[in-house]
Amino acid sequence: MSIESSVARVQDAAPQRARLGPGRPRADQPTGEVLRELVIAGAERVYSRRGYRDSSVEQICVEAGVSRSLFYRMFRDRREIIEIVVHRAYDELVRVILDRAAMENSVLTMASAATHAYLDWCVTRGSLAGPLGAERHDRESPVRVRRRQAIEELIERVDMLADRLVRPRLDPLYYETLIGAVEQLVSTAFWPQRLGDDEIARRRTLAQRLVLASLAGGADLGQVPSLETITVRP
Repeated sequence: MSIESSVARVQDAAPQRARLGPGRPRADQPTGEVLRELVIAGAERVYSRRGYRDSSVEQICVEAGVSRSLFYRMFRDRREIIEIVVHRAYDELVRVILDRAAMENSVLTMASAATHAYLDWCVTRGSLAGPLGAERHDRESPVRVRRRQAIEELIERVDMLADRLVRPRLDPLYYETLIGAVEQLVSTAFWPQRLGDDEIARRRTLAQRLVLASLAGGADLGQVPSLETITVRP
């Protein structure tokens, strides 16, 4: 049985499981890597609801059903475990975006695919997308550093495609500004509470128009949705 399936099995049984503390575990209690992943999953749920600044070790312990002493046997502090959550989230997000974008052969279609991939990931991951967007400039949160690395990875891939298509590279700050605008537009649809499906669809349309209009030029302009798609009707 994989670690993921073991964690899922233990989580399903959580209401019947007493809070775990130090000492020899019973045969039916999680141990080792399964226990560690269980606590990380609890930290992700707490972080998704509260963000970095309002999360605590005690909240994580309650969520995961472990004692503080057991927590500190596995993790140094709150920052270490939330760094794990943040790094895993960005690893997954970058992989999803790059996998989707890799199927495209133009800058515009690649940007469109990446925007859809980001929003689809947010829909799948729900409230976790919120603090990742809200904390992107927070010097205390681990999001700031990992986000910078993720943006550099994405810009490098776009530049590689531009070179292959013999198109000029754009200023990295331009890309970063555009990514930030999309993050603000999309992440606020999922945190502090998830908005309705119609509003999420509206933001998808706005994000697509923003990205394509910002990157199109010359012959590409015909691929940009018209302003009619974002016009407010009385």
